[in-house]
Amino acid sequence: MLEGYRCSRVGARPTFFKSIMRYSGLKYPLQKIHDDLYEVIAEYPIQRIKDTHPIREWLECDSVFKVNKNGNYIFCRKIEEASLETE
Repeated sequence: MLEGYRCSRVGARPTFFKSIMRYSGLKYPLQKIHDDLYEVIAEYPIQRIKDTHPIREWLECDSVFKVNKNGNYIFCRKIEEASLETE
């Protein structure tokens, strides 16, 4: 799934973590994509991921977007629109 795991010393953070972002579960950032609102769960560089399906299942996301402009995959959950019923 994730390639390029390298550490320069014992206990150090892998170098590719600088470009990987997984957000906290308390407040996910919201982003409007194709006129729909999504919670952004994580962003990973395209070159580090061979297959998005296992990561999508692990993060429990329903959508993955490939953003060539930034060179990232964005893993998201769609926010459903609320509908009001009047009597």
